[in-house]
Amino acid sequence: MTLPSRLPRSLVLGFVFPVIVLNLWVFSGLYRAFEGVVSTFILAGVIALILNIPVRLLQKRLGFKRSWAIVAVFLLFSVGVILASATLVPMLVIAFFRLVQTLPEWIDSSDSQQHQRAA
Repeated sequence: MTLPSRLPRSLVLGFVFPVIVLNLWVFSGLYRAFEGVVSTFILAGVIALILNIPVRLLQKRLGFKRSWAIVAVFLLFSVGVILASATLVPMLVIAFFRLVQTLPEWIDSSDSQQHQRAA
């Protein structure tokens, strides 16, 4: 018995749809398993793409060699990250301690609201 050269459209769609769903399920499982690694590589790729623009500008406009342009952009980026960290970390620590101080009050008020609703 031989199969016809053209299969009916409904038969093809009947086989293709479950295969697509199965592939999406497998890929989502793989993504969840390697989510940290994938996120890290995506972030690194985006940062490299963004930092490549100033490297090219330093090469073309100022005549830097590529290696020196990369070093200059990396140092400027590092200084920017350090300055941003020095500015944001104290504010985050203060906000965290305020949260820790007000959290018991929030828990008590939510408990009293639940008891009022139950009564």
